[in-house]
Amino acid sequence: MKMWAWFFSVRPVSFKQLLLLVAPAIVVGFLVRALLIAAIPQGYFGADSGSYYEFTSLFWNNNVLFDLNEKRRWFYPIFLFFTSVLPIPPWYSVPLIQHCLGLLSILGIGWSCAQVVKRPRLVVPFVGLICSLWPRTIWYEHEFIAESLQLTSFILVVALLLTPSIVRSRHGLVALMIAFSLLAGMKGSSRFIWLGCVIGLFLTHHDPRRWMWTKISAFLAAFSFLLFSTVGKNSQGDWLALSSSLPLVRLEGNPYPHYRSFLRDQIIESRAYGDNYPWKVKVYKKRLRQKRKSLSFSPQWAELVGNKKEFSKVSRAFWTDAVFHNPIRFGWFTLKTFGIALSSSINKPRLDPQVFWPEQLSNTQERMERKFYYFKRLFGVKDMHSFRVLYENGRKHEYAAYPLMVKMNQYFGWMGRDQVTSSGGAKDLFPSLYLKPMGFSAVFGVIGGITFSNKRLKILILFIPFFLYLAGTYAVGDAVSRYLQPVEWLGVIFAGVALDLVIGMVVWIRFRLLTVFNS
Repeated sequence: MKMWAWFFSVRPVSFKQLLLLVAPAIVVGFLVRALLIAAIPQGYFGADSGSYYEFTSLFWNNNVLFDLNEKRRWFYPIFLFFTSVLPIPPWYSVPLIQHCLGLLSILGIGWSCAQVVKRPRLVVPFVGLICSLWPRTIWYEHEFIAESLQLTSFILVVALLLTPSIVRSRHGLVALMIAFSLLAGMKGSSRFIWLGCVIGLFLTHHDPRRWMWTKISAFLAAFSFLLFSTVGKNSQGDWLALSSSLPLVRLEGNPYPHYRSFLRDQIIESRAYGDNYPWKVKVYKKRLRQKRKSLSFSPQWAELVGNKKEFSKVSRAFWTDAVFHNPIRFGWFTLKTFGIALSSSINKPRLDPQVFWPEQLSNTQERMERKFYYFKRLFGVKDMHSFRVLYENGRKHEYAAYPLMVKMNQYFGWMGRDQVTSSGGAKDLFPSLYLKPMGFSAVFGVIGGITFSNKRLKILILFIPFFLYLAGTYAVGDAVSRYLQPVEWLGVIFAGVALDLVIGMVVWIRFRLLTVFNS
């Protein structure tokens, strides 16, 4: 009985107690990651990895001291540079470091969860275990891509932000501002998360004039804002927003009526998909960006694309006008795009060595044949023959935990896809979407938590960056499941809130029944 009373206790947990609660999750998370490292010790150098590694390559191969690709600035390319001076090649050190940080992040997830539920001793182990086994998180810890460290920095910000009275401590405030700086400078899409966390900071700790500021923490706060203002590159935003809102663009009228005429056939065609347009947006994204006149739907439009400044200006005018006159429809497109991403598999087939190696070869072979020196420091191989040996041996390995990853996708996916439907007279057929139990639990946790929980303010503080990030990302982008990775852990916490609410209702009903029978 004492054990059950301890589990159902509503008393807050100390950090030492938290370590006990998340220990099983960390052990299990360590095992599945160790098995992955044993099967595939090399990180995945994918299609987007080259732009992150460009900074390091220019330094070592072209003697360029400091040249950051403005699309990828700031911290992740610098992180890759520091891994290039370690005794082991980045191909091995990057996934190892990212997996270690992923394990440490479970502490932050557990601490954050403990602050938003009434019965942390019951809920935190469940949330921690699910997060430690989340296939998408494990995969992106294994890839040369910024999402892994973006997730780690976001968890750190939230865990510190929810720590009571942290702004009343000089050292605590410095740590919080460091976390905000790391988040702001990790990736362009961090802007939405950073802004949501700043709102949460003021909602939680109120008047900043009463915080324990020092020169260091004040400098870090200003530095964080500077990173927020300069991270990434904005030039693609208008083109992406135009592709997302294309059916809503007017066929004629000011501004730029002549450019509207070039785009007219594409707009009419996109409207035929009706509310299912988000399923096809990727096709139009490529068309609208085509520079070659011979491949473009309009030579005049291709000429416009070649003029970056004018193209951005025209795209901005078109999409802002379209969204202004159709905000509800555009909001529905964004929600549908988000749903499509949620319905994708949370498992990554590349976790299987037999899939990993052919795709690794496919992504790097052309560059290897042109300039193998690019990979000598990165991969730590002398020539193409050495890589081929690793390739052949690597394909023979098996990831022992891969069947578990498949089961995780089967039982813990957010949404599913049902029978196909058509709309607007389109020939294409599209699946309908539905919430799976995990997705329903997360939705119930958000709505129920904000409505009924006495932790509603802290739940709201988690929801604000979650909402801003997803709205900002999927409003301009297509349904890329990778974009979910930095915030999925919040969905698991929201499912934990739902579990906490259900347990609370059961306890309340039991108490009422006992009261009635005893009276």
